[in-house]
Amino acid sequence: MTDVARNPRYANGHRRRQRRATLLAQGGTCAWPACPWPSEPFDRTLHHLDDRFPVVDEIIPISRGGSPTSHDNTRLLHRWCNQQRGDGRRTPKTTSTTPVIASDIW
Repeated sequence: MTDVARNPRYANGHRRRQRRATLLAQGGTCAWPACPWPSEPFDRTLHHLDDRFPVVDEIIPISRGGSPTSHDNTRLLHRWCNQQRGDGRRTPKTTSTTPVIASDIW
C-alpha cells in the first residue's frame, strides 16, 4: 500500500478542499500565537508555496487521532505557522521581545 492510500489527507481531498473553502469564507486571521502576521487577513491569491498561504491545520494532529475534515478540529493557519507548529508538541516562540532595562549599577 502506498503512502498516498494511507494518508487521510489524500483520501479526503475533496472534503478537505471544501473545508478550506468554508474556513476562508468565514474570514479571520491566523490562530497561531507566534504568527509574524497576526492581524492580516488571509490572502487567497498567494502562490501555494508562499509562507503566508492559508492551509488547513488540525488542532489535534492526525498522528494523534484527530480528524482531517472535522469542523471542530480544523482551522486556518499560514503555511509557515503550520510548519512551525509541527505536530503540536512544540511550544510557540512569541514574536514580541522583552525590553532590556539597563542598570546603572554596573
